[in-house]
Amino acid sequence: MSYSGKHGTGHSRRKEDNDTAHQKKSQRLFTVLSIVVVTTIGLIIGFFMSGQIRDSMINNYAKYNAVQVTGNITTAFSNNDVKEPLRGSGLSHLQEHTKHALMDTDIKSIRFWNTDGLILFSTSKDQIGNITEDGKSLAGKFVADPEKKLINTTVKNSSGERMVTYYPVFLDKANPNQVSAVYEVSMSLDGLQSSINAVMRTVVIGLGSLIIALVLIAQVTSIMLRNRNLKLKNLTAKLAIKADTDGLTGLNNHLHFQNALKDQVEKAQRINSKLSVVMIDLDRFKNVNDRYGHQTGDKVLKKVAGIFDKVLRETDFSARYGGEEFVAVLPDTNSTDALSFAERLRKSAEELTFGDESEKTAALNITLSCGVAEFPEHGNDPSALVAAADSALLFAKNHGRNQVRSFNEFASSDIEEEDLERLINRLQNASLKTVQALAAAVDTKDQFHSAATNSSITANFAGRLNLDKDSMATLSLATQLHDVGEATIPGQVLNKSASLSENEMDSIRTHPEASVKIVEAASQTQSLLGAILHHHENWDGTGYPDGLKGSEIPYLARMLRIVDSFEAMTTERPYRNAMTTNEATKELERNAGTQFDPEMVTAFIETIAPTEGVIKESIHVSTATRRDEKATA
Repeated sequence: MSYSGKHGTGHSRRKEDNDTAHQKKSQRLFTVLSIVVVTTIGLIIGFFMSGQIRDSMINNYAKYNAVQVTGNITTAFSNNDVKEPLRGSGLSHLQEHTKHALMDTDIKSIRFWNTDGLILFSTSKDQIGNITEDGKSLAGKFVADPEKKLINTTVKNSSGERMVTYYPVFLDKANPNQVSAVYEVSMSLDGLQSSINAVMRTVVIGLGSLIIALVLIAQVTSIMLRNRNLKLKNLTAKLAIKADTDGLTGLNNHLHFQNALKDQVEKAQRINSKLSVVMIDLDRFKNVNDRYGHQTGDKVLKKVAGIFDKVLRETDFSARYGGEEFVAVLPDTNSTDALSFAERLRKSAEELTFGDESEKTAALNITLSCGVAEFPEHGNDPSALVAAADSALLFAKNHGRNQVRSFNEFASSDIEEEDLERLINRLQNASLKTVQALAAAVDTKDQFHSAATNSSITANFAGRLNLDKDSMATLSLATQLHDVGEATIPGQVLNKSASLSENEMDSIRTHPEASVKIVEAASQTQSLLGAILHHHENWDGTGYPDGLKGSEIPYLARMLRIVDSFEAMTTERPYRNAMTTNEATKELERNAGTQFDPEMVTAFIETIAPTEGVIKESIHVSTATRRDEKATA
């Protein structure tokens, strides 16, 4: 199995950097596209608006000019005059006056006709007196709709573009709403159009510039906000990384390790895969600090942390567990491959140097001890797995240091008194969960021990004896922890099929005291310690470790004695088959008053009687499973 990469965080951090670069590129592209789209829309709107403005300007201009030059013509006629064209000196005078009036305008011609289409006045003298059918038709429109104020039309010819505007004239004072005549004012648009175009260009350019400026302001503001959010996101990510990272070594810290291990165990359970944990400890690190100083000690820790980069895979996870301890989580890895990984790690540490020959630290040699545990064989939850790996590490340190050991070796050996003291020291003020995890790990040493039937039976038994809530919780803990002291007993003794020797029996008899020492290290209550210490005392005083008798035996210890014995009798052992529930209850009755509190035996049998069928089925399945596991092994 090959290992490479960082310590389980490099890939995710590189991905974050790539995502950030891609996000910035997308922001720039979005900004450019936004400017193009909004500007185009603005120009289209501006063009449309310019057409409307142009038409409005032309109409207003035409109306203004017409009013300026037609006032004198209107006064020259009365209602009676619209029957005949204007003649003589009156016509000459009006034409001369109109000519001067048109000199300051873009009006090219004026015609004035009555409702019959008879031209009464024109700037073209030869048209006066003629009949215009178009004029008559227009007059009819105004007569039909007196509310109509004017009619515009645009004419293009070789001389340019003209706007022709028609106005209704009301001369009859008696009938002020009756149309008397119609004006036709023909105005050149060439000069006006140039002015309008210039104004429109200014309007469109100004509008476009305003839109572009607004878009740019909006985009700059948006970019500033995005950049600020990005900085906050990056800062948050850095703070998150810092919160997960050990400040000295750069590895993940203890809290991050706990969360990562929980996730990996859940994944391994979900996909039914292997998972290994390696606990690593620097041998005699205290001597390094004492002899070379803490600065050198920090330098050593950093260099050891750097080894993980060389041997870990991308999917592996490493962390500083605390002090001079490190830990590695190896997904999809069995204990055999984990041992190989740990061995490479150990050898790499031996090769580390800490200065040239002229430096005091040149003689410094660092060695590692490693403990390996595998999921689910050595622990089926994070705490149990760590406890198993920690126990294997302790075994490695107590058997010479600078070596790699598996929990299998710890489980198959006994712990000497000195080793037990070291284990107890490691458990000082440990959480209850840690001790429970160690008990679960130690439980794997005994192939035939199981607490499968204990929890429900114990709860019902406690209920029948009316235990209070705290005592029930203490009894439940005692059923889990009472045999944790079996860590001091070799696995071959626990699973021996032949009769035990006197020395072997002596080692068996020590496990209650060892259990108490381990549990006591975690500062548990005295009632729990008493139940564990005396759960092998007999009612008649022939038990161990103190030979207590009758009511001298703690109440919870007497209950635990019955529950533990029932579980032992109904579980297959290397030297006998499992008893049936009926056989086990008869055995309890037979030993009531000698081994067991007789009143408690009666209450216990009454407890299991209603659920005997369920218990039998549970025992049968559990025993069959263990037989299959033993046969496979």
